[in-house]
Amino acid sequence: DLYLINILNFMDLNPYITGVTVPKLNQANLLDISIPLPPIEIQQQIVDDLINYQNIIDGCRQVVNNYKPHINIDPSWENQTVGMIFENITKTIKPEEIDFSKTKYIGLEHIEKGKGVLVNNFDGKIHEIRSNKSIFKAGDILYGKLRPNLNKVVLVDFDGICSTDILVLRPKGSASAGFYHSIFLSRQFNQEVMKAISGAQLPRTKFSFISEIKVPCPSKECQDVLYKNIIKERNYVQSSSKLIEIYTKKIQDRVSKVWDK
Repeated sequence: DLYLINILNFMDLNPYITGVTVPKLNQANLLDISIPLPPIEIQQQIVDDLINYQNIIDGCRQVVNNYKPHINIDPSWENQTVGMIFENITKTIKPEEIDFSKTKYIGLEHIEKGKGVLVNNFDGKIHEIRSNKSIFKAGDILYGKLRPNLNKVVLVDFDGICSTDILVLRPKGSASAGFYHSIFLSRQFNQEVMKAISGAQLPRTKFSFISEIKVPCPSKECQDVLYKNIIKERNYVQSSSKLIEIYTKKIQDRVSKVWDK
């Protein structure tokens, strides 16, 4: 079955699909499809390879899909309000002032829910901007204020502009943005944010409330060490993402060889 499934997945089935409004592959057309049929021993070798590749992909997906940076809070750490550590940058730019050839844009749709990263297909290109946008700089934290239950928070490493439905938070002094990015992503912080949202259909939060939430404030040295550990973890996750790409290609190549013979 696995051999047949992968052979069919590799094929272009469009010539066998009928119907315009509801395209479908009926049984008669399915039975007319010709596929390579090597000896059963070769089929089994192919299936064994595909199972091994798929197991690696599934394991890596578990890592990628479930990873979220976490910091164990030490009760002895001092607490301070977000407003004492961060400022809300409210500078905006008009569409006619934007250099579209050089500027990267982030909308809420470009930030993964609860993961603290940009979506895989993010390209930073600007499409049909017709309203003012907020300006951010590398090292800022972007916090989605629309539907905060989605917990869309990302630490950016480039300058750009973003939707005004996103708060631009910039550390004051020497606070580690990387450390606080993980704090802002935590379930506990999100629960605090959700205590005071406005709007039934389009719930929002605002900086005036977030600024009053208390967060841990360990020494700068401690913040830096913890953030370095998170970077190491993220590198492992990125390696898992790369392995998914590699072994997906291996599956495609393995099936392709069957058709080449």
